[in-house]
Amino acid sequence: MYDNNTRNLTIAALIVVRHRHGQGAMKGFYFTETDKIDDAIFNAWLQRVPGFRRRKALAYRKREDAALSLASYLLLEHVLGKTNLVFHFNPHGKPYLSPETEPFFSLSHTRGIAACAVSETEIGVDVERIFPYDPEIAAMICCPAELRFLDGVTDKSFHLTRFWVLKESHLKAIGQGLSIDPRTIDILDEPDESFQLQTELPGVLLAVCQRPEVMETTWTHLRLIPGTCDFL
Repeated sequence: MYDNNTRNLTIAALIVVRHRHGQGAMKGFYFTETDKIDDAIFNAWLQRVPGFRRRKALAYRKREDAALSLASYLLLEHVLGKTNLVFHFNPHGKPYLSPETEPFFSLSHTRGIAACAVSETEIGVDVERIFPYDPEIAAMICCPAELRFLDGVTDKSFHLTRFWVLKESHLKAIGQGLSIDPRTIDILDEPDESFQLQTELPGVLLAVCQRPEVMETTWTHLRLIPGTCDFL
C-alpha cells in the first residue's frame, strides 16, 4: 500500500493538562525530531492502535500521513497513560472520550509533525507548515478586516498561515469544525488570551485555543524511544 522508503518524522505533542481540586495547571508542548520511521516501526504502530484508528490511518494515500495519524493517537495514549481508547464524536465530527470521566482533547498533524492537546476544558489545536500566500486562499479564509491587514504587511505567508491555524484551533475548541465559515471569525478582534501560538519550530505554526483563564503553556522535548511506540 505504501512505498518502503523511510521517513523523517517530527513528533510534537501539545499537552495541556489542568489538574483537578484547584491545584492549578500543568501545561506543555513536547516535541522532537525522531529517527527514521521504517517499516518495522510503522507496522508496530499499526498493531498497537485500536481498529478504528488503524482504519483511519490506512485510509490515507501516503504513508507519511498514515504515520502522522498513528503518531497523534499514540501521543494521546501516552499523555493519558491508557491504551485502546474509545472515541465518541459530536455531530460535526469532533472526537471525545467519556465526558463523565475523561479530559477533552484535540489532535492535529501536518507534514512531519503530529500534535495532541489535552485539558479538562474544551480545547482545540492546529499545526501547519507556513504556506505560500495566495490571494484566492486568503479570500476563502479571511474576513474583510484581515484582508486589509494582509494588504499592509510584507510577510503575507506567515500572517495568512497564522490566521488559519488560529481559526482552525478556535473551530476545533468549540466543536464546530468547518461547519462554520472561517470568514465569520475575525482573529484581529479575538482576545489574545484565548490563543497560544508556537513559532519555535522552523517553518511551522502551532496554535492552541482555550478559555483565557486556563491558558498557559511551557515547551519541553518529548522523545520517541528508537524502534518502539513509546515516548520519553
